[in-house]
Amino acid sequence: MEKILSSLVFTNDVSALADCDIIIESIIEKLDIKQDFWEKLSNIVREDTILATNTSGLSIDSIAVRINGKHRFLGMHWMNPAHLIPCIEIIRGSETDDASTDAVIALAHAVGKKTTVCKKDVPGFILNRLQLAILRESISLVEEGIADIADVDACMKYGLGFRYAAFGPFEVVDFGGIDTFHHISSYLNKELCNATDTQKLLDDLYKEGNYGVKSGKGFYDYSGDQADKALKDRDEKFMKIYKALYQ
Repeated sequence: MEKILSSLVFTNDVSALADCDIIIESIIEKLDIKQDFWEKLSNIVREDTILATNTSGLSIDSIAVRINGKHRFLGMHWMNPAHLIPCIEIIRGSETDDASTDAVIALAHAVGKKTTVCKKDVPGFILNRLQLAILRESISLVEEGIADIADVDACMKYGLGFRYAAFGPFEVVDFGGIDTFHHISSYLNKELCNATDTQKLLDDLYKEGNYGVKSGKGFYDYSGDQADKALKDRDEKFMKIYKALYQ
């Protein structure tokens, strides 16, 4: 760790980045700020410098609107917590070339990460589209009185989550049988939540300023020292899963 820390250099001068091979930006998730940053930086760095934004949902093409050399710009979404989650989501813009994409994938693999490539610049990319689909149905189950919050979480952690830690949804279907899932989808799809607006349960918490661990209350209570305990417990569980599957 000391060796890693000793190799870090901090600066407020963007011109210090002029000779970098690749730049990964992780500033605030506000489109205008990211646009201004990349417009300035793309005209300072070398023409072959690869430019990557660590956004979790902003449009790659929208960020790149004023960039010099859009072919070398793409998304590189390090999932939170970045030091524990093994996956990095690579998102191509409409003008991103193969060479830049391949270079970022190679870099991610070189630091021990797994990669997934979103080939089109769609809202939410891959991860958040899947995540919000699960969240939408989870909230619907609670709002309709079908299950409590803790039971939905338990079903995910000890059921689906256990499966999905090892296999993706298409692999799960192959093991379960396409015939079985075809039959289930024929009657269940029409019953699933199709809400297009933020659901009331989530909206109420937001309006009350209950943002989860960061505020001390969300769907669960994190008052006192519960937030620190929850973060420690999360990190320990992630490390156990990582070691069990990937080391």
